[in-house]
Amino acid sequence: TGSGKTIMMADFVQRFLNDNKNKKDLFFIWVCPGAGGLEEQSKAKLEDYVGDSNLFECIFFDDLDENVIYPNQILFLNWEKINKKNNRIITKNERGFDLMTVVTNSKDEGAELVLIIDESHHSGGSDKSKEIISDLSPKLSINVSATPTLSGDEKVNVYIEDVKNEG
Repeated sequence: TGSGKTIMMADFVQRFLNDNKNKKDLFFIWVCPGAGGLEEQSKAKLEDYVGDSNLFECIFFDDLDENVIYPNQILFLNWEKINKKNNRIITKNERGFDLMTVVTNSKDEGAELVLIIDESHHSGGSDKSKEIISDLSPKLSINVSATPTLSGDEKVNVYIEDVKNEG
């Protein structure tokens, strides 16, 4: 807690989108663990950090328009809400207002999914989480953790002294 993971990811997303200009459209899903509203906290911190930048838009599931996540939108979700079998976000319905349909619609519009798994050491490795990740079929998955337990292509170590020195 407080090591700057959300700020580093905000900076990464900005740089990633800037470096991606004139390339593929991207949309993001940022999943957070716990029932304590971490997704709300992360969204607020991201919005505060980027200020008036219009490079990307942070949204919740109920903010979705036309059952699509548009390019450069970051959808914030809670793992516990999407890990439950009968949750309205996961359950297919006649309106097509469920996560998998929304993701499919977004991909059908030509965009690619970048999945950000916040505090991945808590929930990113469970069987249900792996199933959801597989179903979402992201182009890129980013596991964010101050205490990683999952293997990945690349790990970045950030030392507390460096964080303190940067303010």
